[in-house]
Amino acid sequence: MVNYMEELSVTEAENLKKTISALFRQTCILQVKYDPVTLTPRDNLHYEICVRHRKFIEDYLSVLGCELVHDPQEHIFRLTGEGVAVERLNVTATKIILLIKIIYRDKILGEGLNATVTNLAEIREYGKNTNLINEKLTMAEWKDALYVMSKHQIIEVPGAIQNVEDQTKIYIYSTINLYCSGVDIQALMKEYVDEEGGAEVEAGEEDIYKNADVNLFSGKSGSGKSTVMDAIQVVLYGSISATFLNKAADDAKNRRSVLSYLRGAQKDGSYNRDGQDFCSQIVLEIFDTGTKVSTCIGVAFEVGKNDTDIRKYTFFSHSGKIPEDEYLTEKG
Repeated sequence: MVNYMEELSVTEAENLKKTISALFRQTCILQVKYDPVTLTPRDNLHYEICVRHRKFIEDYLSVLGCELVHDPQEHIFRLTGEGVAVERLNVTATKIILLIKIIYRDKILGEGLNATVTNLAEIREYGKNTNLINEKLTMAEWKDALYVMSKHQIIEVPGAIQNVEDQTKIYIYSTINLYCSGVDIQALMKEYVDEEGGAEVEAGEEDIYKNADVNLFSGKSGSGKSTVMDAIQVVLYGSISATFLNKAADDAKNRRSVLSYLRGAQKDGSYNRDGQDFCSQIVLEIFDTGTKVSTCIGVAFEVGKNDTDIRKYTFFSHSGKIPEDEYLTEKG
């Protein structure tokens, strides 16, 4: 390892050291960072260093009981393993991270991935509406939570954390999905709301879960239950990362990814759409039983025959049902 470093230029060796330090400090390295005010993307040098020296970094980290994991869909390098320091969060910081997850989910469904921007005023309003945060937090509590999220590449703020005010724009990265999955969010919200006594319905409000119907989704092994659930998850969670797909349904030959789904991967290793360019989409049609209004939310993909990961995709939403042409034109 020492010989490897000596063969690099002084600048490259220094950048490599800084990248490894950044991995231990923040656990995630993003390919692109965003200015939360202008939404201008900028390339991340640490990501480029990870790409150029990946084998060396992997070998170095393995000695320390850590592993460098690359997510090609989300374009993220992250640090995992027993050697990674565990961040201990207090209850307030955990609640704020939960709120950031909810805001991120709502933003990508309504405004697209380039508009995942929030501020303290909006987070506070979400806290009130969800009963997660009803008390007034001190600025120290807010800034402690913002510091942790900034450190782990969950958010980006313009300037220093201590200068963040109510209307300061805060950009939310998709890494929030790594720390707070859709399964976690429901369980944690219930736990914290129950602790605060927020589970009790206030006078004059309707309990929408009272006598709620229960849906049972069943089928034989291999009938496609996991496929349907994975498709729903991609749309609702706003992530095409394989990290959030049903790992229990993988086998030795088939590792699930959104790209393999789109290409129609079969159990024998073949693909229905192998060797061809195509477009596809995943769309959920949601019917509001109260207003009797239908809304569609989904994601459209454009896949090239030589693509090794998904490069072009767009989240969208519209009122009404899925059109009869199912979004297909004469040109496909």
